Amino acid sequence: MKKQSRAAVEVSFPAEDFRKAVQHEVWRSVNALAEATTNELKQVINREGTGQQWPGQKQKSSVPYAPPVVQTGALQNSWGTRLRPIKKFTKSYKSLRIGSMLNYAAFLEFGTKNTSGSAQNQGGKSPSKWRVAPRPYIEETIKITNEKHMDAMRRGFEKRLKSRLLQIRPSIKRIIG
Repeated sequence: MKKQSRAAVEVSFPAEDFRKAVQHEVWRSVNALAEATTNELKQVINREGTGQQWPGQKQKSSVPYAPPVVQTGALQNSWGTRLRPIKKFTKSYKSLRIGSMLNYAAFLEFGTKNTSGSAQNQGGKSPSKWRVAPRPYIEETIKITNEKHMDAMRRGFEKRLKSRLLQIRPSIKRIIG
């Protein structure tokens, strides 16, 4: 019986290197976007107020439906990011959350309802449905971040990922036997 010889070329691609490169660039871009969003949020809050100057306040307060104004800096400095795993997926899926631990951060964003139950007119005025009217600032921040940073982040991601992927080389070897 005659032995058959064969010639072949084996091409192997380092899939794990590819996965790590993509994951690294995704998280780098997500972190950059989170940092940009946090910085924009601090700028949205750092505006001059157009409301009333209350005793003991450094500057005028914000009017309802306008972003809050910095009085002590606590709200502005409370915003940060936290990386956390998403439990319903595998460990490789994570969420980057931007938030504030101050309870009044949400009160300013969404307002607080008037729960006094009083439906009487006060001084000829209708009672307000708000105890504290909303001073939304998060939605405006998201809008500004999308307009200013998303395209630049996407272009940077593509450029860095392409550069990293060009460094990954498949191996090609000749097989004779």
